[in-house]
Amino acid sequence: MAPSRFTLAVSAIAFIAVMMGSGLVHAQVSGGDEIPGQKNQASRDLDVKIRFCRQLMLDQNFAGAADMLELLYENYPGNPTVVGMLVQCYDKLQLYDKAEEIIRRHLTQYPDNFNFLLLYAEILARQGRVNQAATAYLRAAADIPLNNLARYQLIVQSMVTEGLGEVAIVFIDSLRSETADSSLFALQRGTVLERQKRYDSAAAEFYSKLDDTARVGNEAEKKLLALLSFGESEPAAETYILTQADLFRQPRALKILSTHYLKSGQYEKAFEFTISRDSLQGPDGRSMETFMRSCHEHRLYDQAVRTGDYLFGRRDSAAVRDDVYLIYGDALTHLGRFEEAIAVYEKLYAITRQRRFQADALYRIGTIYLDNLSDFDRALIYLDSVETFYGANPAYLTALVIRPLCYVRKGELKQARAELEELKSRPIDGIYKERAQYSLALVHFYQKQIDSAQAALSRLLVDFPRGMYVNDAVRLLFIVQQAQSNQQLLYDYSNALLFLERRMVDSAVIRLNLMAESQDQSLADLALYELAIVSLAHADTLKGMEYIDLLARDFPESYYVPYALRTKADYLSTLVDQKDRAREIYRHLLENFPNFPFISEVRQQVRKLEGATGSS
Repeated sequence: MAPSRFTLAVSAIAFIAVMMGSGLVHAQVSGGDEIPGQKNQASRDLDVKIRFCRQLMLDQNFAGAADMLELLYENYPGNPTVVGMLVQCYDKLQLYDKAEEIIRRHLTQYPDNFNFLLLYAEILARQGRVNQAATAYLRAAADIPLNNLARYQLIVQSMVTEGLGEVAIVFIDSLRSETADSSLFALQRGTVLERQKRYDSAAAEFYSKLDDTARVGNEAEKKLLALLSFGESEPAAETYILTQADLFRQPRALKILSTHYLKSGQYEKAFEFTISRDSLQGPDGRSMETFMRSCHEHRLYDQAVRTGDYLFGRRDSAAVRDDVYLIYGDALTHLGRFEEAIAVYEKLYAITRQRRFQADALYRIGTIYLDNLSDFDRALIYLDSVETFYGANPAYLTALVIRPLCYVRKGELKQARAELEELKSRPIDGIYKERAQYSLALVHFYQKQIDSAQAALSRLLVDFPRGMYVNDAVRLLFIVQQAQSNQQLLYDYSNALLFLERRMVDSAVIRLNLMAESQDQSLADLALYELAIVSLAHADTLKGMEYIDLLARDFPESYYVPYALRTKADYLSTLVDQKDRAREIYRHLLENFPNFPFISEVRQQVRKLEGATGSS
């Protein structure tokens, strides 16, 4: 390329001064001229030493690598591998003057080496010599053909990385003029504008690349979502997108707005833009399904159901993916619309050709009857169907270990125990065997066979030291040990757990109150904690808070106090006028219980509350 091509860029860059950036584009180097045939001994020795230096650099020993590379450089001053590695070491050690000198020497011998021309510009930028760096970048670009955009991208990206934003903008604009491409290097130009807080202009750059079907389009989408996620840039980015004439012909832009409004709680807008995108994509589009999945993943079950109602009301049942039925049914279940959920699963079972979805549909119907409708005999029918006809499917193993629970809920503990004992001998996967073993230990405990329960729990800890039920097993063993001298206390707790499992809440509360009021206070703190959890689970928040306050007052050293306080704070954080109290409790937990397993979640809650306070 003739130098005159960038005359305007050079004159503009001469007046630019910006902060020094970071990052180093490393030359893709190889050894010197290859020797035909087998390498001689000197060449092999050089390769060994280079590999050793490279290992030192991987170990972050840049000073040691530099010492050895300096010796190699004396003998091989023209070897680009040695030169490149030595420059990298000097760069890491911030010995920029040495790096600059080495590159100058190399360019004297190889003035057209693009990689070293680029390295030279970066080293100058590292030293804050912006005008000289800008000139060096232009020198690297001087002879590049206009159609070699890959090399121009290396230059532009390097300018942006090194913090020469204004230099990059002038350079990009000159290239756009030469190529008549007004969106050339839009991602890089937009990134610079974003750093300069020119958010509307940055949004314009990113928006121009949404039609790109390759990586650039995906990256532009992420950039716009990031602008919309940041409070300072959100208004400008949102306004820009909403005012584009082609918005409703641009499915990616509609997707961005839908995602943004969903995350920010503006569900009506999110739904509307999803409908617009779905209409644009036609009957084969999957935007409504994607939106429904996203709502479900964020536990926005009412929005997932609303989307499902729209989707199933306008699309033929066979055109909807099988997994969407599962999402729809699960969302309905979470909203307590059990009969409708069962109807969805029955529809899936009738139309799907895939056995795994048939099995899953039957299993989910069974669990609704088990967990929500308390029709245990009907639950057994569906679980038996899965076990009988779908042995090669994932739902089969889950049905196996869930089935005994039906008998527990019915109060038929002997039958539940027999089935769990039989499961122990089956060659089933570890996670299912662990669940069966833990369930068997609980049945022993329900039957007041305390020694057998202890033995089963201890065995679980040996067989599954990192299993899902280890914490539960340790907790129950600890409770048994605490009350081992008072059989009646253990029997009361056994009955309370069994009544809770059987959904006989009033009976469970009676037993827990007996424990809390017993002269033997060994398990009184546990009883108060369980009473708080039960009360909150059944919407008696006032009683739940009273139990937590009693626990914290009468048993301040109890293991359950931090868990109870966290539960109280979680509840208070949902009340508009109690967020300050919630934050105080969270801070108390952070200061006094820093090693408890829930502490990272507490930190997130504090940040969330402080962010909400700041935004208000």
